Amino acid sequence: GLPGGAMVAADAIIAAPAGGGSETLSITPDSATLPAHRDILQVSGRAARSGTLEEATRETMAQLLRVIAEAGSGPSDVVQVKTFLQPMEQWEHAKKAIEEAFGEHPVPPIVIVEVHMEATSEKAAMGHYLDGRVAAVVGTHTHVPTADARVLPGGTAFQTDLGMCGPWDSCIGRDKRAVVRHMSTAMYVPFDVGEGDERMCGAVVTIDERRGLATAIEPVCYRADRNAEPFTRALG
Repeated sequence: GLPGGAMVAADAIIAAPAGGGSETLSITPDSATLPAHRDILQVSGRAARSGTLEEATRETMAQLLRVIAEAGSGPSDVVQVKTFLQPMEQWEHAKKAIEEAFGEHPVPPIVIVEVHMEATSEKAAMGHYLDGRVAAVVGTHTHVPTADARVLPGGTAFQTDLGMCGPWDSCIGRDKRAVVRHMSTAMYVPFDVGEGDERMCGAVVTIDERRGLATAIEPVCYRADRNAEPFTRALG
């Protein structure tokens, strides 16, 4: 574990109420205010360290709720929470503390979980663990769309990796010549972003709103049209 005990860090995205917030953005150790003309608040870097993971999670969530309260929002406005926690094997204690933080504001009926992991086995395990409890579990991070999109027995849509949004004529987004040179010479080479055959990958999930579970999942991969918006504007 980390020196000093357990640690939890959290980022969140909150839908701010119309007219909420203030005219200027200010940040203090315990609060932040949101300019009134914006409707989305992103809170990043709230963290706490304590003797146990559960205690650290409670303190982190308390910080987070103080910040969004200052912006005129509340637990029911939170649309996404991402956490880093240590030690990982005690994650159930963190889950319990997060549920307690939201109190009478239950998890939304439609939940989509993104698993940003390197190992395909970890993503598959998470899909089976959450099967029947969330609408979809979809993987990211490895950049390559996988051919295993399906609805699991319990009603959760699953795909190991959705793929990337970027140039396919590359090494998972980076300049292919630079990557090949590095791998063939063991010399340092800057990995610039590649170009060519830009695509947007993902999946369309059909969800039964009454049950909060999926009935179908269909992978998608769209090629970018450089003769249409937004490319014509961006490329001048």
